[in-house]
This record gives sequence, C-alpha cells and structure tokens, in this order.
Amino acid sequence: QLPERERQVALMLYVEGRRLREIGDLLGVSESRVCQIAGTLRRRLRTALGAHADLLTAAIA
Repeated sequence: QLPERERQVALMLYVEGRRLREIGDLLGVSESRVCQIAGTLRRRLRTALGAHADLLTAAIA
C-alpha cells in the first residue's frame, strides 16, 4: 500500500542496505530528497504498525 517511490526507497534502504546518496543517484534525486522520502516512509509505517511501532524502531536501529 506504499506509494511506488517510498516502496523503492524502503527496498533499497532496508533490504539491499544501500546508502542514501547511492539511492539518490539511482533514483535521480538528491540525497536530501531520499532522506525526506525515508522520513515519510518511517512515519507511515509507524502509523500502520500502531501498537507494534517499537518493531520498526528496533529494525532501523
């Protein structure tokens, strides 16, 4: 249910372990923009996880 761009960032960041700058280069956007997208993604995931949001915090730490 994630927007395509957020899905791409999530896969590259959390599954592939890529860095923000590398993701930005691949997507044709700035590192700053990738950081913004990742922040939006984390907020969206926290909301979706509700009471289990602590799992997200543990996963990205």
